[in-house]
Formats: sequence, structure tokens, C-alpha cells
Amino acid sequence: MLRFPPRSLAAFVAIAALSAPAHAVQQTPAPPNAATVQSPPAVNKLGDGPWTFNTIAHKIRVVRLAALQRPWSIAFLPDGSMLVTERPGRLRVIRNGVLDPTPIPGVPRVLTSGFDGLCDIALHPQFAENQLLYLTYSKPNDDGSVQTALFQARYDGKTLVDGKDIFIANSPIPKSQQQSVTSRILFGRDGMLYMTVG
Repeated sequence: MLRFPPRSLAAFVAIAALSAPAHAVQQTPAPPNAATVQSPPAVNKLGDGPWTFNTIAHKIRVVRLAALQRPWSIAFLPDGSMLVTERPGRLRVIRNGVLDPTPIPGVPRVLTSGFDGLCDIALHPQFAENQLLYLTYSKPNDDGSVQTALFQARYDGKTLVDGKDIFIANSPIPKSQQQSVTSRILFGRDGMLYMTVG
């Protein structure tokens, strides 16, 4: 089971709740004997916030950090800033609670169709020393096919440099049979980088 610091969880909930489509946050009937969880109201009815939601384990306070387009993943930098991937292919930074209006340059070209696009982000365990980060994304090919790829780059605080694909999934999916390719990545306690391919 993954454990997140409270600040990380709250930020994730804030970004996820404020970017989800309205149908994704509607309440659905609970099955008999199920624990009741208060779902957030529809996005267009949230107002300016902050908001408080009761969950099974805790009461969560949600504040608006930024308005983003299809955010997918968050990575927390050593200084407390956040790197956020947007599915259309942008990497954004939030510093001191303020979104930088300019996306970070150096992100690879991604296929943006359906759920395809820029997916996960993870920092190297020694990021403070080597500034390495990893992105997964839907890699478009010249023939219209797509593959899931893992991209490594160094973040110098302004841009991604020395970027390169270090893994590309086998069996490109032809355009005629295309389904969304998505991915998550995680560094294990063994120091290995694990990646899902879907």
C-alpha cells in the first residue's frame, strides 16, 4: 500500500477534483452494507472553495491550486514545488501555490487522442543530486501507430535537458486498431523503476 504525506494527498485531491469531468464526480447509489463516502459535488457547482469532504477515514480540506487541462500525475520537488503532467503534452510547475503560466520545454511529442497523451511522472530517488526525472507517454509513429514510451531527462529548474526514450513498448498499435495506451511508473525500495504498460 502506498502512503502519501498529507500535503501530497490534499494537493492531488484538489487537482483531481477540479479537473475531473462532471460525470466523474456524481454520487452513485451505494450497495447494501457499504460504507458511505461523501462524493464531491459536480465540478460546475463547486464554487470558489475551499471545500471539506468526509471520507471513511478522515475529513479532507480541498483548496484550489490551479486550473489545469487534463492533469495526470504530480511529482513533488525537494523545495516543495510540484511538477504536474497535462495529458495534452505539457509539463507544468506550481511554485508556492502559483502555477507558472509557461509550460516546461523539452517534453517529447505525444499523441493526444482519447486517453492518449502525457501520462505519469516520477523523480529519481537521488533527484536532489542528479535532477533526473521520468515521464511515460503515448509515442506517435510516422505511420500513425502509437507505442507507450518511457522518457528520461534532467530538469535544470527551467527546462528538460538531455531527454531520451529509454524504453519503448513492443508491438505498435496501428491507427485502425487504436485504443488508448496509458502508463504508471514507480521506484521500488530495491531502486528499480517499475512501469505499467496498458
